[in-house]
Amino acid sequence: MTEPAHDDVELVDPLIGRVLAERYRMLRKVGVGGMGSIYEAEHVALGRHVAVKILHAQYASDAEVVKRFRNEGRAASRIGHPNIVECLDFGRTAEGAPFLVMEFLEGRSLADVMVEEGALPVGRAARIGRQIASALAAAHDAHIVHRDVKPENVFLCRRDDNVDHAKVVDFGISKFDGALSAATRTGAVLGSPNYMAPEQIHDASRADGRTDVYALGAILYQMLTGVLPFVAKSFPALVVAITTDEPEPIDTFRSDVPPDLIALVRQAMAKDAADRVPNMRSFAERLNQFVRMDMPPQLRERPEPSESTPAGPFHSSVRSVTPQTQISMADIPTRRAGWLWALVVGGLLAVGVAVAVTLLGGRDEAPVEPAPEVAGPASVPAPVPEPQPEPQEAEAQQAATEPAATETQPAPPAPEPEPTRMTTTAMTGTSQMATTMREPVVTAMQQAEPASMEEAATTMEPTVRVRGGTPVYDDYE
Repeated sequence: MTEPAHDDVELVDPLIGRVLAERYRMLRKVGVGGMGSIYEAEHVALGRHVAVKILHAQYASDAEVVKRFRNEGRAASRIGHPNIVECLDFGRTAEGAPFLVMEFLEGRSLADVMVEEGALPVGRAARIGRQIASALAAAHDAHIVHRDVKPENVFLCRRDDNVDHAKVVDFGISKFDGALSAATRTGAVLGSPNYMAPEQIHDASRADGRTDVYALGAILYQMLTGVLPFVAKSFPALVVAITTDEPEPIDTFRSDVPPDLIALVRQAMAKDAADRVPNMRSFAERLNQFVRMDMPPQLRERPEPSESTPAGPFHSSVRSVTPQTQISMADIPTRRAGWLWALVVGGLLAVGVAVAVTLLGGRDEAPVEPAPEVAGPASVPAPVPEPQPEPQEAEAQQAATEPAATETQPAPPAPEPEPTRMTTTAMTGTSQMATTMREPVVTAMQQAEPASMEEAATTMEPTVRVRGGTPVYDDYE
């Protein structure tokens, strides 16, 4: 059996082929969002292709969602600007789901363009930004604040000779004439966090035209650098960054952006709305001087990015060392690290023995008699004493060794106050204790210590390899 054609698969959607409101024949589904689906349709009388956006059935009975959906159509029709998507009609399906009819656009969203191409030439970014500013200036003149300006809501299509004709879409959460819906009362948060101004994050009811100015500044920053101005792992951390931090300077990413354009973006993203570009019309005029700068981006070499750096033209595939990938002794099983602890303890005991021997060897005292042996537990046999030499032989041996000891000893130091001395019994006990403790530790070290670093590496986790005699952790590469 042959696979069904692509068009046959689309016929599974019950709306395909139907005629809505006796005017729009549904041809194919072109997109699906969280709130609704978008179809390509044809006006049966005029033959014009249009886009039909239908609200999902589960939201059809939500009065607030339906109101926002209707606002999207009202805003587009009320503004009537060539850089704002045109809304043609509004209605409901036979099942009661609201739908909008808009002009059909063929192209890509600005978000898709930046994902595919990264940082844009200065002139191209300025031309796109100028069109967005012009569209929003018209919206503000009509007392409409968009409040959700972001690359996903900017569509680029071909119009005559302009291959980047920008269309601002989705006025669903726009603010009309200062009026607030129930969902945008004091304390509400609406918009896309990465492009929200500080005042909008704290309270959506405070949004005005300067809130859209900030969002356009953030879009220009991303078009020029290829990265978001602020990145965080959580919404609270992002809020802190937006309200307190400054984005990394644009000229650290590339060398061809004029200082005046860098200053313009910085002003648009000012924390205080009063310090921003005063309005969108002024914003568009200041972008005019950069629209002919079409040289390819002159990107600078960037250091290895941190873990929070977003994927994009400056993101490296090299893993960075993070707290989650660092390896410590706690990560290595105890039974495999025992020889390391033996080395540490043995080294400390060896230092202690050396200090004790030095102290004892530097004293000019009579020979120390061995301390009496202490009987051990009944279950442990006492060590067999070595045979002692006869008195005459001991005297001869002592006479033979004394001259040599005299020759090797250094000259006595200048007379000084008599230091406090350890008693013979205490020193003897210390020496015997050091000797007794050293022997079993050294034996344990000899048994546990690997013959080489290569053998040590093979006893650890599989993530350890040996390169040139040095253990290398894969997590650090």
